[in-house]
Amino acid sequence: MSESETSGDVTRIWSATTPWSGRPRMVLLVWAPTGISEFELPETGTIQIGRSSSCAVGIPDPSVSRVHAEISVQADVILLQDLASRNGTFVNDKQLSTEQVPLQLGDYLRFGSAEAQLQLSSRQYSRPSDPLPEQSFMNRLLVEGERCVRFNTSLSVISLELGAEARQKQLDLKQLVREAVRGTDIVTGTSAHQFDALLPDCGKKAACAAAQRIQGSLEGFGIKARLGVAAFPGDAPSAEKLPMAAQMALRRVSGSGFAAANEATRVFQIGNKEILIADSAMLRLFGLVERIAGTSLPVLIRGETGSGKEIIAEAIHILGPRSASPMVRVNCAALPENLLESELFGYERGAFTGANAPKAGLLEQASGGTLFLDEIGEMPLSLQAKLLRALEEQSIRRLGAVKDTAVDLRIVTATHRKLEESVQAGAFREDLFYRLNAFTLEVPPLRARPGEIALLAARFAGEECRLAGRPAVTISGETLAALTSYDWPGNVRQLRNVISRAAVLSETEIDVEHLPPEIAKPAVSFKASMASVRSSEARTADFTSLKEQFRHVERQQIIDALVAVNGNQTKAAKILKIPRRTLVSKMQSMGIDGPRVRRGKARASS
Repeated sequence: MSESETSGDVTRIWSATTPWSGRPRMVLLVWAPTGISEFELPETGTIQIGRSSSCAVGIPDPSVSRVHAEISVQADVILLQDLASRNGTFVNDKQLSTEQVPLQLGDYLRFGSAEAQLQLSSRQYSRPSDPLPEQSFMNRLLVEGERCVRFNTSLSVISLELGAEARQKQLDLKQLVREAVRGTDIVTGTSAHQFDALLPDCGKKAACAAAQRIQGSLEGFGIKARLGVAAFPGDAPSAEKLPMAAQMALRRVSGSGFAAANEATRVFQIGNKEILIADSAMLRLFGLVERIAGTSLPVLIRGETGSGKEIIAEAIHILGPRSASPMVRVNCAALPENLLESELFGYERGAFTGANAPKAGLLEQASGGTLFLDEIGEMPLSLQAKLLRALEEQSIRRLGAVKDTAVDLRIVTATHRKLEESVQAGAFREDLFYRLNAFTLEVPPLRARPGEIALLAARFAGEECRLAGRPAVTISGETLAALTSYDWPGNVRQLRNVISRAAVLSETEIDVEHLPPEIAKPAVSFKASMASVRSSEARTADFTSLKEQFRHVERQQIIDALVAVNGNQTKAAKILKIPRRTLVSKMQSMGIDGPRVRRGKARASS
């Protein structure tokens, strides 16, 4: 897009960048401490931005007011208005009053400390031939991002903005940038004085070195520049968000220089384990873990079986002041009532038949450290009363003992049940429930964080190969699509088992055939049936007009998205970054029959 286009009105921007009829999809990309989120703007109407769950653009950051600002999308203009927010609304670093202000593509917005940019959707369909430079760059970025996940490599983007003095230089600025990076890297111009560089197989450290080279090369010609560096995985939840992450880093540079993006994907070191987190909900969860770990208050962790509750408990212990003392784990569902009592509280010699010597219970053993009671909802009522007394008085009495023993421990509990319902049913003591949930943490199931599935699968495959002393295996694109579309009732534990099994069965690449039947069969059958549909369409497609070419490309991408998720229209709409109602409308107009697609058949008519 040229500089003249970016400075023009919104209507001219839309017409200049749209090779098909109608307005392109506009999105607001929001960069907050919890990560990057993308919100599609409506064709017309008003949406609110704020911390409240009622806002269409929700930003869960304390610097953002509950209802912070409002965007109004009209026929020929997009307007932004601050709603008397506490920390202000900014457009290109200029604070707004309460008056409405028109927005243009590429404008940088700030709501409190959360930053945003108005963009065309990164999922706009590209031309089948002679694509625009920006489209080629995005297509390559998506390809390299998939490669990055499959082969466990790195990918970086450098965004740079040249100073005003560059306009006076009779230089090929793009060539100057190219000469400072590798021959395999890709450089594209987003305007006359703004460029993005894509660096495949390049980590953040090497990308920062490249940014320094670019800066030095430009300064040699008297040109100042601001540069931002972002790497995947690490700085963005997906490869397509890397340019946004790099641009947000660039905005933090005053004058000239470069800055690296804040990490949106984090690796937590929990004891001898590395925990990889890329989902915004999990980042918020671990942010809470870090904040409450320093206290001694009880924590109740809720989540489905296999979702990682024990990892959260271990993180609370390791990150807290009791980490030098032991963390004692007890599964309340694994022991019968009489054995559980003696294990928790200990016993004296002669307390029962077979008690030939005194034994300290697990509560005593955890003194000074942390006691983790897994599946607390399965604890018998009689033991719940004794546990409550021990927590209230910080003392226990062994079976057969005549005096109490003082204990000093922190208790962390976990359950897959809704304990409120157990309290109402009389299966769990109400007073113990309120004693245990000073803090309650919810662990989202794996199906609610699909962005982590590919990263976790690559990590598990690598671990299995290292343990077996064999070269690492890759994961095919079809396999990743099958893994992402599966519901994972057993969550992360089930994913680890599936990938470990598949890594053993595969030689160089994990394919769909290496997956269990319940995961592999839907993907295989749908893939086979849709392949024949695509083959038929390729033979009969009419490419006599440019309009028909664009229609064919758009239709093909919709079919490909449906193939990847077994015909699930909601998931396909998420992949394409469009509302489900828009997807359904396009399917109807293009002759893609939803029910038949779910059975692996699609009408060939277009």
